[in-house]
Amino acid sequence: MNFSPGQRLASRVRELMKGSGITQNQAATALHMSQSAFSRRYLGRVELRASEIQILAELLDVTVADLIEDQPSPSTVDDAAAVGGVA
Repeated sequence: MNFSPGQRLASRVRELMKGSGITQNQAATALHMSQSAFSRRYLGRVELRASEIQILAELLDVTVADLIEDQPSPSTVDDAAAVGGVA
């Protein structure tokens, strides 16, 4: 299944938020928006603006590049390992 860049970014945000313990309410507060408005971004239904990406990167203590760069999917890593590649 192909995901849009906005959906991949939302997935990355979810992953980092879960790892850091940041809640949707905390992120919404940092972005000066309601939790429901942030939820639409969190789920990839609305794309994040550049200014929002910058604020989230700071909140999550990562660089913007860390936030927006594509991460290999688990299946890609598993496939590479299965054929003796390095992931």
